[in-house]
Amino acid sequence: LVHEGEEACDDGNDSDADACLSNCVLARCGDGIVRQDLMRMADVGFENCEPELDNDGEHCGWDCRRRRQPRRVVVGDDGRCVLHEDRVWCSGQAGNARGRFEPGPLTLTPAGLEGLVLTNTKHGYFCVIWDRQNASCQPVLYANEVTGISAPEPLVDINYGARSSSRCTLSIYGRVRCWRPENPVPRQIEGLENIIAISTHEEDGLAVDDDGVAFAWRGMGQAQAIPNLPPLKDVTVQLYHPTRAGLTRDGRVIDLANGQVLRGLPEATTELVTNGGASRCALLSTGAVYCRGSNSQGQVGNGTYVDQRSFVHVVGLEQVETIAGGSGGFCALTDRQELWCWGRLRYPANGEIVPPAHCSNQQWGGSYETWYCNRPTRITGHPLP
Repeated sequence: LVHEGEEACDDGNDSDADACLSNCVLARCGDGIVRQDLMRMADVGFENCEPELDNDGEHCGWDCRRRRQPRRVVVGDDGRCVLHEDRVWCSGQAGNARGRFEPGPLTLTPAGLEGLVLTNTKHGYFCVIWDRQNASCQPVLYANEVTGISAPEPLVDINYGARSSSRCTLSIYGRVRCWRPENPVPRQIEGLENIIAISTHEEDGLAVDDDGVAFAWRGMGQAQAIPNLPPLKDVTVQLYHPTRAGLTRDGRVIDLANGQVLRGLPEATTELVTNGGASRCALLSTGAVYCRGSNSQGQVGNGTYVDQRSFVHVVGLEQVETIAGGSGGFCALTDRQELWCWGRLRYPANGEIVPPAHCSNQQWGGSYETWYCNRPTRITGHPLP
């Protein structure tokens, strides 16, 4: 019995885990108590985290649903972009004459956008979500090739690739919808529910659900659970071995094919990223970065161009807050908001920028120079220090 004017609800129990708290107040996101009576992320009022709680170190969204930490940096084929104060800033091949940071393509979209979410890059594309349900994708630094995306549900992530690869979105309700360039009508991937993270490459897709179970699918086919794995919180898929890797809830990086831990990481991992080809990088809880895999362009960042079968320390980086990978290599943003990148960097061939000693210089196309940097290189310019 609800006493009008005195109680908002009364369910006759003293539980704080359902829709009505023990003090007869309706449960809401942000009340500091995780609601536990709903099982599906699509249910109205579902919660599996609270922003003010620890949440076992996992990111908690505005809707009290766990998901991957929002990206602040993306790496494309020839450029890099940073989300800073609700604007996207980019540098690279199509940057200004000195290859430094200038306002990115988002300055060409309608003014007043807030709450931007920067999402995954594939083949040099990056996507931005605004107003939670609208998004646009485009090649890094090319504002004349923008593709708009409207979704039936608020979005938290987009995996968008060029050519004939699948393109997928993840909604706050844990649903994954994919489409192909030749058939642009999104279709929900069967077998996926309560998903908190996705990763796609060409036709391969991976996902993790709220229970930490990993799923795999190809193209537009039905997803299947990957058996005999510990609970995960993130996954990455790439072209070469190991094609599928996962980040466990206790910070280990494993090969999803056999569950074995990948060697070389001395501390727990908080972020795991791939360049989509044959290299991966891990951000440790200490703020250090370790990478492994193909190193022909210096993308492992250890001062050599020798491939690494185990994770090795990226030299010269400390207090890193987030990392990103793409076909151009990898980047790290430090707690001082400094952006450092390694692998392939491209700048105008005007003689005004001299590559550091740790970068091999190679002419590309006459008007741009390609540098292969085997150690992190500072990317300067507004708005970064």
